[in-house]
Amino acid sequence: MTDTTTTTSGIETEMARMARRWNGVRLPPFEVLAMAMTDSLIDLLRDAQKHPACGRMTWRYQRRRLNHISQQFIEDNAPDILLIEVDLSPEALVDRLTELSLVLDQRTRVILMNAQDRPDPRLMRDVFKLGVSEFLFPPFSEQDVVEAIRSVSADIGEVRQGRLTAFLGVRGGVGSSSIAQNTAVAVSRFSDSEVILADLDQQNGTVALNFDEFDSYTLTDVVRRRSPIDDVLMERLFVSVNERLKLLLVEPSFENSPHLAAPALKSVINLADKRGRHLFFDMPSVWDSRTRKTLAQADHVVISAEPTLGCLLSAQKAFESLRSVLGASRDVTLVLNKCGMHRGNTVPDRAFMDVLGLEPAQVFKVPADADLFTRAQFSGSSIVQLKEGCASAQALIAIAGRINGGLAYGKALPLHLRLAEKLRHWW
Repeated sequence: MTDTTTTTSGIETEMARMARRWNGVRLPPFEVLAMAMTDSLIDLLRDAQKHPACGRMTWRYQRRRLNHISQQFIEDNAPDILLIEVDLSPEALVDRLTELSLVLDQRTRVILMNAQDRPDPRLMRDVFKLGVSEFLFPPFSEQDVVEAIRSVSADIGEVRQGRLTAFLGVRGGVGSSSIAQNTAVAVSRFSDSEVILADLDQQNGTVALNFDEFDSYTLTDVVRRRSPIDDVLMERLFVSVNERLKLLLVEPSFENSPHLAAPALKSVINLADKRGRHLFFDMPSVWDSRTRKTLAQADHVVISAEPTLGCLLSAQKAFESLRSVLGASRDVTLVLNKCGMHRGNTVPDRAFMDVLGLEPAQVFKVPADADLFTRAQFSGSSIVQLKEGCASAQALIAIAGRINGGLAYGKALPLHLRLAEKLRHWW
């Protein structure tokens, strides 16, 4: 028992160490193929794989030498990033890279690693001419590997990367699902982003209820039937709300696992990334290892709480867990929901900022409006659609602007469009 505890503690310490050194920017969901023979180098690459920046990437390992790579092997694997350990003479290396350059996909970035010797400068010049993007030579660390991947992939990352925003509450009942659903509608209405709202709460999910969608094939059906999951199936699961908002639903039941099965979750993320969509995860309020793994893949995390002392204590624990995954990233937003409802037990937003170490730009307050939220739920709509000008809707639109990097709304609109909006409301 002691050995297991010590090992787990060591892993968490290592993750926390890497998180502190990380700038909070995640790499796109690349396919990485690492080919190495040296045990120490393979261990180093596995450490790089654990880096928080690589949380969305898929890594595969092959004990294979450069001179054993065939055209068929490259076609079968087709990685985005190819990491190769080299142990050939300079002449043999140039000859083999010349052959490789004829069969390699143009979008594949090649990083060579020499775990033993520092290469000759003339060799460096020759290999770069043959399409090699980076050459690592000793001494190098897992951080150097991550930075090499970041630098060589900069030109292909924007094409592939979607955005993932995760919503969860510090405890149940704080309104995290309502925040996720209303901000998804706001982003789809006031931007060009294609939004996918995925309900990940298999026990208490409310997306189907709040959008009045009950007859759809769901993620739960796919998991129960153990259906093969591919892009075509995922597209068929979508329920369209408007031109730019689609839903992925679950069938909530206490018999379900709190978390979606890992293969289904990965398929959802991959589908968003391939199309450059903005994926919203409406997550269960369960803080465990599966939750941390999901959050490690998010670009932005929105935590909801009520402005009470109990929620402040829960938020403090949640943020401690969150920072072990996200490090010093500022892509975290705190939403204080139902403000004004707990008149005798309200904790000011400044107290949340001080305890959680947040800046004012990271904290939003949504006023309590039970009647409006209830009417929106019964109509299968959102309060952004139902009463756009009210204080609660305006707060939700502001949250949507932060997580989407801006909206075409209000003063951000050109003058002629602002005038058209005013005429539309007046008419």
